Amino acid sequence: MQQNIPNNKIFSAMAIFKAPIWLNMREIYAQNTNSAQKK
Repeated sequence: MQQNIPNNKIFSAMAIFKAPIWLNMREIYAQNTNSAQKK
């Protein structure tokens, strides 16, 4: 699965920028599941 270097650079940049969003989504998801289990 070899990709072009420009595509890798773009993907790396997107991954770096999206990392905080994914962490926040996981945190929110965990809170939602915890609150649902407590009910």
